[in-house]
Amino acid sequence: MIGGLVEYAKSEFTLQEAQKDGVSLRHHLQRVWDMTGVMPEQLEPIEVEDEVLYLWDYFTSMNQRRTSNGFGENPISASEMKAWSELNGIPISTFEVQAIQMLELAYMRRKSHD
Repeated sequence: MIGGLVEYAKSEFTLQEAQKDGVSLRHHLQRVWDMTGVMPEQLEPIEVEDEVLYLWDYFTSMNQRRTSNGFGENPISASEMKAWSELNGIPISTFEVQAIQMLELAYMRRKSHD
């Protein structure tokens, strides 16, 4: 169940990545699709179970408040997840924490390859 969410996240991280011109890869691929009528493979939808898709929203909300250490972005810590949970009045289960940690790992791995 979480595997589809992680694959979706990896795709989103790649598509959101700014290219040399400052525009996202998604934008460039959408332009190719518009001009050729052929959808690039990277824009193919990735199946995510509805039961876990809300975790993507949790992750993106936490990601917007990510801190930096001067050399790059810091991982979202367990204490930051707890603070997010408390501030938003959304209890997070152990399963949800583990899923968000998997998204975080995919995010940090992606960022380390830039």
